[in-house]
Parts: sequence; C-alpha cells; structure tokens
Amino acid sequence: MGMRDGNVLSDEDMMYGWLCCDRCGNVMPPEWMRAVQNKVNQVIQAYYRLPVERRSGIRILELIGRYWRVDAKLFESEYHYHEVLLKTTDHLMQYLLNDHRADPPVFLFEELHAFIKELDLSLQLNLHVVHWTPDSLNIKKYVVSDNPYVLDAFKHIISVFCHRGMLSFPEKIAVINLLNGSQKTVEIEQDLQKSLDYLRLTKTSLQENGFFLPG
Repeated sequence: MGMRDGNVLSDEDMMYGWLCCDRCGNVMPPEWMRAVQNKVNQVIQAYYRLPVERRSGIRILELIGRYWRVDAKLFESEYHYHEVLLKTTDHLMQYLLNDHRADPPVFLFEELHAFIKELDLSLQLNLHVVHWTPDSLNIKKYVVSDNPYVLDAFKHIISVFCHRGMLSFPEKIAVINLLNGSQKTVEIEQDLQKSLDYLRLTKTSLQENGFFLPG
C-alpha cells in the first residue's frame, strides 16, 4: 500500500493496511485480503438492492459468480485460493440469507468523513449495512481478516464518530468475519480519550512506516 497525500485514515486502512501490535512488527497483510474484501462488498451491495422476493441462495451464488474476479496469483497456492472462495461463499450464504426479509438498509456502504482537530487527522468510517430500529441503528460490518486487532480498530474509529455527534450511538454493531464465519458485537468505547490516544498512536506508526505524508 503506497503513501497517501494528506492525513486521511479509514477504518479499513486500519484493518487491511497493516497489523498493529507490539509483537507483530507492523507486518503488511497479504494483498488477497483487500482484493477479496472488494469483491464481497460488491456482492453484498447487489444483494441488499434486490427486492425481498428475489433474495435467495441461488441469487447469492449468481452474484458471487458475477463479481468474483480475484487474481489467484495473490494467494499462497491454488488450494488457498479455492479455500478462501469456498469459505467466503459459505458465510455469505449463511448471513445474507438470514437477512433475506430485511427492509432496504438506510445506509449501504456509506462513507462518513470528519476532521479531528486533536489528531490533525481526517477520519473515514465505512458503514456497510445499516438498518433503523425504533430507537437507534443496527450496523453490520463484513470483514475478510482474521487479525484480532480488526475489532479494536473499528471500535475506536466508530467511537470517535459517535462521541462527536457525527453518528447516532448504535444499538448494535455486528462485525461478521467471512473467513471463519464468526459474528462479534463491538461496543462503543465510553472513554473518548482512550480512542483518541489509540488513533494518535496509529497515525504515528503509519507515518513512520511510510503509509502517508506526515502532517
């Protein structure tokens, strides 16, 4: 991943642009993860745009066949390529069919942007599937990563958006892992300063590793 012009950080940069912890040494993740993420995003968007009566397992398979154009050379082996395809197909079928009667989302792969003065940093939050409830929002985030720090990255960036009034506090945030089929609930960090500190350290580390130009 190359250097960016300006200080713009998205939750998906934090998920797929690097691995951040004291033990991992800021190792760049394999390119196939982001490539697969892009394709499953297309499948999910197309699925939720379908009328309820047209949402089915066959339709999901058709959408995967239409959008899955991922270079097999990005993967460790041909076996790995097919393994990832089978796992993501299985888990897309599982979770999308569970939602086949849901109303159209109020947000579908929407990007929110905000400049955070304390960080001298523009943040971008990618909301995948968002439904209204009577009192709040239900948010679903689909990821293609088994990095345990994905949840932390998403939690802290969405917490800043909520505390700054740029997003209503959601009733539920579900992060769905399309590699292993798990679904985990992310809770908003109540301590805003903790999230700001996390993002400040993230910014410093990414600058040191040439991700974007220093501010």
